[in-house]
This record gives sequence, C-alpha cells and structure tokens, in this order.
Amino acid sequence: MTLTPVKNVKLPKNLVAPSKIAKFLDWKKHSEALLSIHIGRQSIDLAVTNHPESRSRSSCIRPVPAIPLEYEIVNNQKLLAPRVVKELFHVMDKFRICGLLVSWPVQQDGWCGAGCGKVLHNLEQIVAVNEGSPSLSSFPICLWNGHHWVSSEDEWGRLAHYGVPPQEGKTKHVASQEQYTNDGMLAADIASDFIRYHWPSLPSTPLHPA
Repeated sequence: MTLTPVKNVKLPKNLVAPSKIAKFLDWKKHSEALLSIHIGRQSIDLAVTNHPESRSRSSCIRPVPAIPLEYEIVNNQKLLAPRVVKELFHVMDKFRICGLLVSWPVQQDGWCGAGCGKVLHNLEQIVAVNEGSPSLSSFPICLWNGHHWVSSEDEWGRLAHYGVPPQEGKTKHVASQEQYTNDGMLAADIASDFIRYHWPSLPSTPLHPA
C-alpha cells in the first residue's frame, strides 16, 4: 500500500448526519458495528460499538488497541504512513464496521480550531487510499463532539463575536491556546455519548475492558 498526495478528495460526500449513522446501526444491529475514532497527538484511539439493543449488550463498547501515528513526507506533503492506514482497515474488516464516528474537537464556544483541521487532513488521507473503491467511496463518516452547543448565529448567519470592538492597544492577534491543545473526546467517550444521545431511554452503556 502506498499513499500519494491528496488531490480533489471529495470527503464531504462521505460525511453524514449523526442521525443517519444511528439508522445505519439500527438496520445492521445484529451483524455490524460502528468504529469510534479519536485522532490524537501520537495515536489513533479506537473503540468498536455494537448496537445497544443487540445480543452483545454486555459488551456494547469495546476499546481497541490504539494505532501509533506515523507520517511520511511525499512531494512536500505530510501523509499518514501506509502502515497506519493498513492497520485501520484491518480493524474495520475484522469487526464488520458499517460507519465511522470521529471525535470532532470543536471548542467550547463552537469554533473550529487547529484540532479540527488535523482531523480533516487525516480523514482525507484515509479516504484517498480507497477512493473509487466501493468499500470506502461512499462509506458514512460522522463528526461528533460532546459539547452539544447551540449556535449563536442569527437567522442571517451572523455571529455576535464579530460585533465586539477590538481591545484598545491590541496590535497582535494570535489564536487561543485552546485551538492548539483541544484534541476532543476519546473514542470510547464519544461512543458512549453518541448512544446516550440517540437512545436516551436505555440504561448507561456498558464498557467492555480492552
């Protein structure tokens, strides 16, 4: 397996609403599962999630050994090492994954920082490997954050933040520290939060030991 620089990867066609991912799991609750992913600084944290009403209820969320992140420079682009993507596909095949639930590190105020850019960059590499293949070309991917914040936009899409006058004497503008340190929820945590949100009447989701 070799990776080539990303060119015109249509990642948006893979992105679906959380409710659609929940429906996929409803349809295939006795045969397939979701894979929760948290792309951290040094590794990809993973958890396999069965449907909360399936026969495997006693092990609904199963942490999977993390995959260490490795990168290669190809044509001046920083790409995931082929071994990383190969291990991820192996997990997907082994557990019959029907969708990806990806930790989306949105900041508390709803803004997307550097962490979100890193997630999208890595997802593009993963999709690029199998682009054109039925196994991933239309594979559903959902971005999930645990804040469940309500947007402060008005009906015309305006944000109150833009109406705040700049501080007097401030001449240098830098990104907040949170933009660089917020990596989002871990894989098992977003899986638990996702199930609690979409199946609120069910008891707390059990976590199977790794």
